[in-house]
Amino acid sequence: MSRKICLVPISLLILLTLAGCEASSFRQKTIGVEKNNAPNARQDTKPEKATLINKEKTTEPKKITVVEVHDSARPGWKTLIDKENGYSFVYPKDWVLDDEMAVTKREEKIITPFQLTNFINNADKAYLFEGDISFLLNIYESAIPLKDWFEKYGDFSKAGIKKEIARIKECCEKNVGEKDFEATVQETNKDGTVGIVSYGKIPVLEEGLPTTSKSYIYQKNNKIYRFGFVTPTGARDKELIKIFDEIMDSLKFN
Repeated sequence: MSRKICLVPISLLILLTLAGCEASSFRQKTIGVEKNNAPNARQDTKPEKATLINKEKTTEPKKITVVEVHDSARPGWKTLIDKENGYSFVYPKDWVLDDEMAVTKREEKIITPFQLTNFINNADKAYLFEGDISFLLNIYESAIPLKDWFEKYGDFSKAGIKKEIARIKECCEKNVGEKDFEATVQETNKDGTVGIVSYGKIPVLEEGLPTTSKSYIYQKNNKIYRFGFVTPTGARDKELIKIFDEIMDSLKFN
């Protein structure tokens, strides 16, 4: 009988201990909920901080600004101003501006601040219709002389044409020669900034029409500015190249 009496307190002690653990666990969970719901809880301050950061980002000035041109000779044209990279020019109002392009690489770092396009019939791919245009700027960090840079990287340099001939032969199984590119290269000068103008035609593409291309390339402060324009070869390429020439005539380096 005495043995049974001794067992009862031990059983009760075990049950009380388990109950105490459950109560403690429940209390911790409850406190956790209360802390999370408290008005000054830490997690409530994080969204405010994130919101503040987002607000700061939205108030940052855009790198590129566009304003209307008040000029009777160019009604409705716009001026693109890139203060960070130090240039500006005018362009037709119906050309679509994309200034969210990412930095890319090609043996050297390349910054692409913008691309202007005007794809006929809103096609997803360029150069499918006469009148399609693509105009963009690539900025390369380079301290080598402009002529040397062009010979190595220029679209219509001798090295560039050889690469295109090899590409066309590999992709399209067609034989073309240097004369098919109708390439011309000449020096230019923009308010004391030395440059090269290259012009030519790409006779074969994997997709789309053959294209006509022209580039104005300048060197300034160890940077190469390549303004490149491409449009399908056809009835409108000469007209559109003239517009591109007019744009480049308005170019100013700040």
